[in-house]
Amino acid sequence: MLQTPDKDSRLRGFEPRAFAKPRSPLQLSPSAPLLQLREIRLGFAHQPLFANLNFELGPSERVFIRGPVGAGKSSLLRLISGDLQADSGTRFCPLKETEIELLPQFRFQSQHLNFLLGEWAESSGSEHPLQIELLTPKQRKLAWNSASGGEKTLCLLEACLRRQPKLLLFDEVLGNLDSTTAAQAEEGILEYSRRFPKSSMLLVDHHRVADWATGVYELSAGQLYAVR
Repeated sequence: MLQTPDKDSRLRGFEPRAFAKPRSPLQLSPSAPLLQLREIRLGFAHQPLFANLNFELGPSERVFIRGPVGAGKSSLLRLISGDLQADSGTRFCPLKETEIELLPQFRFQSQHLNFLLGEWAESSGSEHPLQIELLTPKQRKLAWNSASGGEKTLCLLEACLRRQPKLLLFDEVLGNLDSTTAAQAEEGILEYSRRFPKSSMLLVDHHRVADWATGVYELSAGQLYAVR
């Protein structure tokens, strides 16, 4: 995975200091038709990670989550996806398992895999895959072994979108791409949102927030705070 993000005019970086310090944790509204987390508590090795955490997400939302290293951002996405169980609290999500896609952080190793990026992206496993292309024709002909980390990420993102999920969870997908591949990924995400306007996205990103974000939250000290 690429480690140094380039500046992109359509994606803007921001520092936590740009926002006033939130005064209270996120408060739930009476209804959240897509996802609700209520009073979530989670810890590892007797170390608390979330303390009565609340969060909700409705249709058509594209939310970015920031926070310091170790705050639990990846664990939060895994909990939302259903891959991780909380110690206590309630997770409400009426979606089927197949309607949620989690794209985690990837650490690409020197693997000797004999397939092309286009072949992998098109083998989504869906009976009726969405016809959408993030990779360029030239990139589709690249062998996995010769592709960059950003090109491999685009391949996996395209395969994810082809499965037509209603809730997409992205863990550092945009932030570690260079300007060219970030623009390709962003265009694919926006195209998906146009074609499926009721779908929602939750993106963890350390470096920047897209102009099309509908909300920004800070995960700190076991709580989520709305900062935009």
